[in-house]
Amino acid sequence: MGRNIAFIDSGIGGLSIFNATRKILPNEDYIYYADNANMPYGQLNREQLQKIALKIIDTLLDNYDIKMFVIACNTLTANAIDYLREVYPRMPFIGCEPNVKQALKENSGNTLVLMTPSSFACNRISDRLHCKRTIFMPIRELAILIEEEADDKIIINSLKKELSSIKESFSSVVLGCTHYSLKIDLLKDFFCLPVYDGVAGTARHIKELNAVNQSLVNSGYTSSSIILSRPDPAKYIRYANIVFNGKKI
Repeated sequence: MGRNIAFIDSGIGGLSIFNATRKILPNEDYIYYADNANMPYGQLNREQLQKIALKIIDTLLDNYDIKMFVIACNTLTANAIDYLREVYPRMPFIGCEPNVKQALKENSGNTLVLMTPSSFACNRISDRLHCKRTIFMPIRELAILIEEEADDKIIINSLKKELSSIKESFSSVVLGCTHYSLKIDLLKDFFCLPVYDGVAGTARHIKELNAVNQSLVNSGYTSSSIILSRPDPAKYIRYANIVFNGKKI
């Protein structure tokens, strides 16, 4: 059994799940891989994403002792996780999906699901989560703006433009991208509606699967490593501040 839990995302978004997991599993050893060289994933097709994911997994397995991979990206989960499980049948993979079930359970009206274009185009999400009360909406710029540290006013103005085509009413919102979760408080204020994400549920799933595999670490020194696919000192410092100093974006 390996030692590290490895998280993969195109950038900063997966840190939402990464930090939630560290809170409930404080003694594990972690690796966070940010594929900033290929960011944004939300603009890529399935074949491109599978090829990228395979290269990242191979690189990490060649250089680190991995016991579990967390695909901390809704887009990569939708397009590549089934493929990765076929290629590496003995390696545990955990992905993330929009928390549509809870939104529909707790609210009587429609729920709006915000997604990247690539997630929207993937049948895996719509097939698993579709019902008459779901409105799936591709959002082109939101993840990029969050990654690039855009001002909150710019983020909201961009979102307003992208949502202007929606005609249906909705009573709740689901965030279908881990980048969006980093701005969940801003989005709650903007929508003035219940807003859901899958961060806490994914973290619990990671803990549960480690317990099933009898690989939980309950004591001892813990380490966290951040890897960027393209060197970027400023971005590394930003990520490190979030991981090690608890800084909010």
